[in-house]
Formats: sequence, C-alpha cells, structure tokens
Amino acid sequence: MRSRRPRLSKPLRTAAGGLTKPWMALALILAATALTGDRSTAQERPRQGARQSQAVSDERGALAAVGAPGKSAAPVSAVPPQFPGDAKQPLVRKLRMRVTAYCPCGKCCDGYADVPMSRRMIGGGSIRLQPLVRDNVGFAAAPPSLPIGTRLIIPGYHGGRPVKVLDRGSDIHGQHLDVFMPTHQQALAWGSRMLTITVCP
Repeated sequence: MRSRRPRLSKPLRTAAGGLTKPWMALALILAATALTGDRSTAQERPRQGARQSQAVSDERGALAAVGAPGKSAAPVSAVPPQFPGDAKQPLVRKLRMRVTAYCPCGKCCDGYADVPMSRRMIGGGSIRLQPLVRDNVGFAAAPPSLPIGTRLIIPGYHGGRPVKVLDRGSDIHGQHLDVFMPTHQQALAWGSRMLTITVCP
C-alpha cells in the first residue's frame, strides 16, 4: 500500500513551487530596488558630508583672505614684505689717524736704495711696486689692524677716490697711516696730517 505524501497547504506549495501571481513578483522587485537605493544613499551620505565640509572650509578661507564686510582683510602671510631700503647696509667706519707720506727713494724706504724698481716688492713681498708707480696707482701702508686690500678714502689724497692698503712698515702702527707718493718732493709737501679716514665696506 503506497503511503501518500503529505500535501502542502496552498500558500506553502505556491511558495515552494514558484511564484504564480504577478503582483507578488512585482512586490519583491520593488522591495529589492528600495533596499539597493538605501544602501547607495547610505554610502553617498559620507561623501556628501565630506564635500560639504570641504566647501565650507574653502568658503571660510576665501572670506579670511578677502575680508568680511566691515572688517579688515586677514594677512595672507606672516612674513613682512621686503623693500630695497630694508636690506642691511654694510658697516662704514670712520677712523681718526695721523697720515704721513713716503716715496720709493732710499730715504723713505731704508734698505731698498740699491734694489732696482723692477724687483721691488711690497705687501710682505706679494705685490710688485713698479706697475703701481707706472700706472700712478694710489695706495697706503697701514698697521695690521687694517688688512691688505682694505679700501680707504683719505681726504686730499688721490682725488678723494678709494685706495687700497697694499703695504706695511716697521714704523706704521697704532693710528698711523702712510700714503705713497711717486717722488720725494711730493712726500715732503704732504707732511703729516691728522685726518678722518673712511674705511669702505
């Protein structure tokens, strides 16, 4: 005797055997669409919030740069603008010195009388004297406090143009300066003077 399979009720059988009613299929499609839309909306909300926050930040930055109505504009940079007059100028010194004069003769340059002009050296033996005399270049002998190459403006000497320290001397120390003259007569005419010397930068 065959046993009968239990018969499912109509609603359950319909669900197990497939959807036979069109309105039920439509309802499930709509439900699935709504669920997908909710997920997309949930994912889009953080992006929209981030875009809105960025827009608000940009707007605040623009207002800070331009300045709100009735208020002065905020400074764009904390670094103050630079102008040509703001540059730090080199230091110019003034020295009160006794200025004498000398020439290449044996009286002024003791011990060099027998040395030909073509072989004479100054500045500790690093500078040839002959080209300076030939080109009428003014220069001075100064104490070690003024390094070789220092530019000086000496009133009344070399037309007031800057001259360099190119020589030393055993008698040149302290506040004493010796300017070079081509001839002994010119050195005697200069004599000894107290002058305010400008040390150029």
